[in-house]
Amino acid sequence: MLDKHALVKRSIAILSADKHLIAYVQMYKPEDSTANFYDILRRHLESYLPDYMIPSYYVCLEGLPLNINGKVDYGALPEPERIKVSESSDSKYEDSILARIFADQLNLESVSPEDNFFQLGGDSLIAIQCVTKARSQGFSISIKDIFAQPTIGALEDFARGNENDNVNRSVIEPMVGAADSSTRNNALKEAGGTENPCIKGSSIENYPLFRGGQEDLYSSINIAQEHYALSPIEDIYPMTAIQQEMLLQSKVQPGRGNYIVQTTFEIQDKSFEFNIFYAAWQEIINRHAILRSQFIGADTRFPVQIVRQTVAAPVELNDWTNKQPDEQLFEYESYRYSDWVNGFDEGICGLSRVKVFKFNNDTYRILWTSHHCIGDGWAQAVITREMVEIYSSISEKSTYNLPTPVPFKRYVSWQAEQDVSLAKSYWKNLLQTEVVSKPLLKTTLNSIGLPEQGKQFEVRRKLSVLKTANLRELAKSQQFTVNLIIQATWALILSRYGNQSRVIFGATASGRPETIEQVEQIVGPFLNSYPVVADLDINKSFIDLANMLKRQQMEKVKFEYISLRQIASWVKSDQAQKLFSSLVIFNNYPKVDVQLGLKVLHHVSQNNYPVTLVVYPSEQIEFVVKYNGFEYKEEQAELLLKHFLDMLDKVMQSPTEALSYFQLANTRNKRQKKLKLKELSL
Repeated sequence: MLDKHALVKRSIAILSADKHLIAYVQMYKPEDSTANFYDILRRHLESYLPDYMIPSYYVCLEGLPLNINGKVDYGALPEPERIKVSESSDSKYEDSILARIFADQLNLESVSPEDNFFQLGGDSLIAIQCVTKARSQGFSISIKDIFAQPTIGALEDFARGNENDNVNRSVIEPMVGAADSSTRNNALKEAGGTENPCIKGSSIENYPLFRGGQEDLYSSINIAQEHYALSPIEDIYPMTAIQQEMLLQSKVQPGRGNYIVQTTFEIQDKSFEFNIFYAAWQEIINRHAILRSQFIGADTRFPVQIVRQTVAAPVELNDWTNKQPDEQLFEYESYRYSDWVNGFDEGICGLSRVKVFKFNNDTYRILWTSHHCIGDGWAQAVITREMVEIYSSISEKSTYNLPTPVPFKRYVSWQAEQDVSLAKSYWKNLLQTEVVSKPLLKTTLNSIGLPEQGKQFEVRRKLSVLKTANLRELAKSQQFTVNLIIQATWALILSRYGNQSRVIFGATASGRPETIEQVEQIVGPFLNSYPVVADLDINKSFIDLANMLKRQQMEKVKFEYISLRQIASWVKSDQAQKLFSSLVIFNNYPKVDVQLGLKVLHHVSQNNYPVTLVVYPSEQIEFVVKYNGFEYKEEQAELLLKHFLDMLDKVMQSPTEALSYFQLANTRNKRQKKLKLKELSL
């Protein structure tokens, strides 16, 4: 955008180590680089770009340094010099509270009235921090005021002229920095001032979805402020029961990686630019409120998500080009694992972070870690697709073409409108006859004293292209889904392993209500687990079994938004996990048109179930059995997966046979023969 200015011949922008955007500019005429060229170029950029993409520093050069290939030599670019602060000693600004705040946030010893906030290196994110600090001390200023009054003196005069500045600071000053924000608010009231801006006007009437009282709302806001106070509050509404359940599991069992989702992308592209990637991710956060949300009070009566107006992209670049390849891989895996098990501290905005590792000039690894409560696999696909689109548009200096995002709040509102009594009646009726959920595998290892981190191991197998095609043809011919056939086959496995004619297991549903407009574009956690009950009459056929599960699926669709914890409470089960001991996950998410050379190297997510069957549909359907590796042996999981695939073969060959026909095959190989029969629930 700078190149479009008539005075600019050529320019580039880079992100410094301290996250400041620096513009290096070559003017057509050196004499044009006057003292006010900074303001001229900044005003020019404000017409095209959002605040966070406007440079903090401008360095005017006679020419950009080039390497032997004629490209910009980034290593030769000079460090920008901070504008020297004025030496004015106007007594009215001595020991100014605002001046101290701005100096602290800009990492300067002091600032003077004539100093320009932006020339000192300020940007929109630092402005947010300054405004928050200033408001906490009784000043009523906004980010807009800083842009309108960029010099410290002008802003001080503006603040002094504001009626809120009449607060007696001698009363408030001792309270600054106190942990109890309600005490600070009361001190402001007693001094004749106003409350903290995040409390002021925070009436339950402003947040109609909030289910608690006024004091409950204040309590939630105060807790949120203790964790993050860099941006005003945009909205407040309840967590969904599913979000609450996942956050509780993470809180009760920290360090286990439960509900922490992690994806590693690799990019092999010399043209990849971190600055553009950072800007694209920032725009993603700006678009989706859930990525700017704090999750407060998961263990209270009124758990809420508090949306902030602005949150900086949690994206960092780590330059590892000076490390050897083996060292890079070792350190990356070590970091990835620790990042996964560490999870997130309560109150962190967005519960997501991105680390970019530069291995060499054309190879980068992107580690994206997030909590499941901000989005499921479908949401990740939406974010990835949007990120690629926005990155490309910035790179090509064009406008991206994406629909206006629908906030997750729309779904929260939809949930509030549902008649829970109907759901309660359905689930109680389905589960009125107790079904014993026998474990698929018997514990063979002593897990006492072993670490809990990363306890979920896995074995995987792919169907051939031909078998995948046959499976899809069977589903098509019977008007089933592939997922339905897999669930019915899993029911057979449970029946044979547990010697039961009635079995129960968990399955997942996308959970996206079709009545919500553009629900497929919403970023949020819709995916839910629910119980599936199967009655296996040995005289009925597999087709009959699948049809029975199909009817059950059709009936439960409108009730699949209910969390397992709620269902468990209705059937008097003390824990949601005790409803069933195995889970089937069919990962059917929107496809992402891979660009930018993105390649998924690694993806991990973990739940609390002893055994999970995960299905990845593609030209060759892949089946993954996840199991507790500190209690079960790999051979047990391998044999279970082998039994399942052999049973699936029988189903595809003879779907009309009676269920008595479908028995476990003798599939033990030499390694598996060593596994004692008692180690399986046969």
